[in-house]
Amino acid sequence: MSGSERGRPRGRTLPDRSGLELIAPTAARASRTILTMPLKVMVFNVAVGKDQQPGETWTSKDVSVVASHPILRSATAEGVTDSDVFVASGSLEHNSGHTVNITERVSERVAAGGLLICFVDGPVVSWLPMQRGHHVIEPRPVPGHDVSTTNLPSMEALAKAIEKESAFTIELLPNNTLSDQQHWRALARAKDRAAVAALYVWEAGRVLLLPPMVKTRQRVVRLILDKIVPEILPSLGHGREKGNEEPPPDWSLAVPVPGLEEKEASIADLRDQMDRSRRDLETRERELDGLLRYRGLLWMTGDELEEVVRESLGLLGIAAEKRDPIDGVVDLGAGRLLYIEMEGSEGATTVRKGRQLLGYIAEAEDPAQVSGAIIANPHRKSPPEQRTTVAAPLFSKELDSLAKKQDWPLIQTKQLFDLVCRFLGGNEKEKELARAEARRLLGID
Repeated sequence: MSGSERGRPRGRTLPDRSGLELIAPTAARASRTILTMPLKVMVFNVAVGKDQQPGETWTSKDVSVVASHPILRSATAEGVTDSDVFVASGSLEHNSGHTVNITERVSERVAAGGLLICFVDGPVVSWLPMQRGHHVIEPRPVPGHDVSTTNLPSMEALAKAIEKESAFTIELLPNNTLSDQQHWRALARAKDRAAVAALYVWEAGRVLLLPPMVKTRQRVVRLILDKIVPEILPSLGHGREKGNEEPPPDWSLAVPVPGLEEKEASIADLRDQMDRSRRDLETRERELDGLLRYRGLLWMTGDELEEVVRESLGLLGIAAEKRDPIDGVVDLGAGRLLYIEMEGSEGATTVRKGRQLLGYIAEAEDPAQVSGAIIANPHRKSPPEQRTTVAAPLFSKELDSLAKKQDWPLIQTKQLFDLVCRFLGGNEKEKELARAEARRLLGID
C-alpha cells in the first residue's frame, strides 16, 4: 500500500457518537462469526500486566524500535494480525535480536478496525500507524502535571482517569496531515495547549495516546476495554462473550464498602512494586542484551557487525565513529586518522575490501596522515575453532599482500571478541592490558 493510500480512509463513513468519523468495518468484521470471537489483546513489552477477563484472550510480545527509523521489530510476527487491541508504551529500546519488521502488520490490523493504546513515556512515536515519510507527530520532551481535559462524548470516564494521574513527560504536536486526515482530537492539554493525550482515526481503527499513568495504567486499560471500546469500536466490543453477567450500574460504584479503600491502597502499593520491578527487569534485560550482543562479533555481517565492532572498540577505549562511506574512523590526534573497514563473509575476506580502503585513503584531505586497518569476520557461519581448518584461508592472498605493502593490520573479529571477554571478566589491570592489546592490534602508538 502506498503512502497516499495509507493516509486515505477506505469505505463509507458513518456518524460516530464520539464526535469523530467512524469508518464502517468490512463485511467480515461485521459478520456474525466475528461477533462470537473473543477480544484479542496483545501487550508489548509488559506495558501492563495480564488482566484477561471472560470473552478475552491476552498475549504478550517483546518489541523494540531504533529511534532513527520508524520500524517496530520483534523476534517473530506471530499473533499480530490476529489481535484486536495492542497495548504499548513509548519506551522501546533497540534490541538486535529483534529482526522481524512488524510495523506494517500492526498498522494494517489497526486500519481494519483495531485499537492501539500507547502510554507515551518515551520520545519514540515514529512507529505508530501514520503516513510514512512525514514527521506526523513531533514528540516534545516537556514534563508537567497540570492538564485540562476535553470531554468528548463516550470519553468522560477516561478524561477523569487522566485528571487523577495527569503527570506527563512528552507533549505531542501533530502536523496538519494528521489533524486534517486522521481527525486528531486532543483528550488532554498542557498549560501551553500542547496535547498530552489524544485520539486519532487510522482508517477503520483508532490510535489512543495517553500519558505514562504508571500507577493506574492497569485500571485505565480495563476502563478502555470495558467502556470505551464498545462505544468507539462496537465491532470489537460486541465480540466479547461475558455470559449472563450484567455490568454494575454507575451509581453503585459510589456505594461505600468497609475495607474497600484499604484494599485498593494495598493493591496500588503492590502495583507500584510491580512497576519498580518491571523497570528493574527491563534495565537488567537491556544489560543482558548488551552482553549477548558481543557474540555477534562471531557471526554477524553488514551494518549490524559494524555497529558491534564500533561498540567493542569503544569498550576497549578506542573511539571509532561511522563516517559514510567509511565503516570506522579513529582520531589519533595531531591530524592523524585511522580508517577501519569491516566485513563479515561466508568465505575468506577478499582484496575487494582492501581496494575500498585504499580508495577511501586516497580521497582523504591528506592521505599521508591516514593509516588503515581491516577488521573482518571470515567464514562467519563456521564455529570459530573450525575456521582455521577450512581449505580456504581467512584472508585472500591478494588482500594479505596488499595489507603488508600498505602496513595495514588484518584483524579477525574473534580476536576482538577475546579482548572484550578479557576486559569484561578482568580486574582493572586486566582491563588495561586488554585495552593496550587492542591498540597494538590496530597499530596505534
